[in-house]
Amino acid sequence: DETAFINSLKNVWNQCKKCDAVHSMLHNYFENVNNPYEAALSLVRRCPDYKPSRSGSLAFTVIEQFAVWLQPRQQEYMNCLNNEVKYEAFQVASRQRNKELSDIVVRIYKLKEAQKLFLQPLRDLIKLNMYKEACEWTKLLNLEKEFNIFDFLIPLLLQDRLSVVDYFLSTSPEHHLELVKYLDKMLAEKSLPNFVNKLVVDLDVPGVKMNTISKFSHVKTLSKYLKKVLTLHKISPEVTPNLSQKNSLNIVHFLVHKRYVQDDLGQQGFRELIADACGEDREIQKQLVLRLSEAGDPKEGLYWAKRYKLQLSEMPFTVRELYRGAELWIDENDSINSSASNNGETWWDAPPNDSQYHMLELPPSSIIVIDTPNALSDLIVSALDGATVVGVDAEWKPTMVSSSTEISLLQLATRHYVYLVDVIALARYSDLWSNLTEVLFSNHNILKLGFSIKSDVAMLSHYLRFENCDLPSMGFLDLSCLWNKLVKDYNFEFPFSENENCSSGSLSQLVALCLGRPLNKTEQFSNWEIRPLRMSQKIYAALDAYCLIEVYDVILRICNERCLPLYEIIQTIMNSGPQKNKGKKSKPKTKNPITSMVNRDAPVSVSWLRVLCEGNLHPLARKLRRCGVNTLILPVESSHDYMVSMATDEQRILVVTNNTYYKVVNRLPSDHCYKVESALWEEEMIGILNYYNVLVKNEDIMSRCQWCNETNMVIIDKQRIISYLNTRATTSAACNAIPAGYEVYSDNEYEFEDEWDYAVPHYSVKNNYQDVLCTPKGTRIMVENIPEDVINSVVNFKVCNLCGRCYWDKGYFDKVLGSLNSICSHHKLIGIPII
Repeated sequence: DETAFINSLKNVWNQCKKCDAVHSMLHNYFENVNNPYEAALSLVRRCPDYKPSRSGSLAFTVIEQFAVWLQPRQQEYMNCLNNEVKYEAFQVASRQRNKELSDIVVRIYKLKEAQKLFLQPLRDLIKLNMYKEACEWTKLLNLEKEFNIFDFLIPLLLQDRLSVVDYFLSTSPEHHLELVKYLDKMLAEKSLPNFVNKLVVDLDVPGVKMNTISKFSHVKTLSKYLKKVLTLHKISPEVTPNLSQKNSLNIVHFLVHKRYVQDDLGQQGFRELIADACGEDREIQKQLVLRLSEAGDPKEGLYWAKRYKLQLSEMPFTVRELYRGAELWIDENDSINSSASNNGETWWDAPPNDSQYHMLELPPSSIIVIDTPNALSDLIVSALDGATVVGVDAEWKPTMVSSSTEISLLQLATRHYVYLVDVIALARYSDLWSNLTEVLFSNHNILKLGFSIKSDVAMLSHYLRFENCDLPSMGFLDLSCLWNKLVKDYNFEFPFSENENCSSGSLSQLVALCLGRPLNKTEQFSNWEIRPLRMSQKIYAALDAYCLIEVYDVILRICNERCLPLYEIIQTIMNSGPQKNKGKKSKPKTKNPITSMVNRDAPVSVSWLRVLCEGNLHPLARKLRRCGVNTLILPVESSHDYMVSMATDEQRILVVTNNTYYKVVNRLPSDHCYKVESALWEEEMIGILNYYNVLVKNEDIMSRCQWCNETNMVIIDKQRIISYLNTRATTSAACNAIPAGYEVYSDNEYEFEDEWDYAVPHYSVKNNYQDVLCTPKGTRIMVENIPEDVINSVVNFKVCNLCGRCYWDKGYFDKVLGSLNSICSHHKLIGIPII
């Protein structure tokens, strides 16, 4: 009697749960029934914890023990397993919502052999909006080809069940391609939020939260997920042209920022990387020229316009004007011919011998390029001429502009030579790399110097075959660890003071401390895959390795003078292994205001506050700039690691949204991260100023350009503007004259959501180019679209001396001052002298 048995089973279960007595009862029961397949399912249905069941439940134990009992008896009871029983097994298991139980049922009831039987039940699950269950069972039954991405994958994405989607895609290549193509098509939508909302309605997906809609309505989030799918399933980027274009545009914006804001990317490296990013895409090429024009360098914009053979109608105003008068000022050597070589240096001069940077003392003949098997073999045979100390460094193409992270160049420096090993040319010669490992890297008698060397060795391990090596035992010394140890434990004093322009804990800072001047890092971010390397690249690469020996020699000399046991210290470091945050803790405290706690007792000046805003906080950044606050804006694509790194290196307070705040706040010092909780930008601006106790003075208001963050502002009177406009017709250029209280967003900012808010250098127009109204620095003043009534009513206009954008509306200045009456020292604007 089944009823009597289930009651007895419950009593035993309540006493000992999963125990031999329960297992024995179940096995005996299965032995004495006509159809054990049906009996097992019936028992499961009658279990008190049937729906849904956990792995420790009685229902699960029944199926688990039935599988154990059935294992040696499958052939004996095969005639009991028909489609009706299989259908019942599916009904029982699908109600459990227990994947482990479902796996067992599919296996022992052989559901895959009758998979077509379950198509209609799966479609019924979809109609009931049970997308997760339908997805999991489709995969269990190998029925992936019977469904498309709109049946449950897109609804699951909209419900933010990404793990379920990833689980399904892991064994369905057809759906990989279909999904990434559809998501890539979404990126091309002009209004992604409207598209996503319409998709939710059309598919009638329940339970979609607003934050999920917001997530997939954002280009950044959608692109990030699409990149994840491409990487995880090794799909070619060729199938996602819209994503590729947006990635390339991001790279262009990033490179323009590095060139014109950070000023740490040379023209040669800039042009190489830009050419690689733009490729043959016409839209990206036009955006590049527009960005360069907005960055205040129309001459560079004209170079690229000519190189890409843009039509006049495709060029921005400043570039068109220069094109029309190009013959007046372009030098013969400054060719704009599209046939100019990227690799030649006929008119790209090598970096000047600038006295502010540490220079390579070795002659050029001491830099030896190893790019053939014979040359590498000779280097191995020579064993680096018996060197006992070798500086080791490596270069690769920046990951921001390359999906590849393979090493391009290996630098090995001795006291008299620097060997530049071309890894790209020699990568396939595995025997030679093994020999080099044995002669140099595995030779503990040669001290190998590096700086944060673990990343370089990780890159090299692919070629050198020592992925699991013990670096200290192989004679590697990380100078960043030595720096940290000497300062922390031995009160070590370097011969020179810190360089305020160098990042804390960087190699350039250590070189400045030891040798008096920092490294010139403009070639660091360049295309190291281009061959042949430029001379400036060779010098940079050689110096990066050679300076390690120079730094080591200085430390050795000082230790000898102070009788410090350097070799014992080195041995301690090697025995203790690598340390985290190498070098950064060793930097002595400075008077930089950001490194101090907020001063609650006395207010600080606007110049104290240096802010770094998250990419979607453009409006807040503009308002802070209007109060004179030095504010930079991150790209929307920025990772949390990059945000923290940038805030630390730039010594700025990171201002982020609520979601980002909790992911970065613990990685920054106290008060170095500020959370924005609303889109009421005026209130948030006042909140920041109040929190950091910043006193905004009258002269701070509008002391910075809201567009480019520069402080170089001048005043022009309206008569100069009227005289200029009377001499030429008004153009159709985009409006670049900005009322002081007006929030400005270019079409590119809205469409791509990733624009760097960059400071722009001036570009001096030659004196014989007379038909453009310029600032004292020679930047064209963008006045064409100032409304006529504004020109007649406003006496003076404030103009950025560097980017040429105009601001007006004296009443707004008073408004800002009035809104800050709790932190301002005055309430009326004092007249600014006309320049």
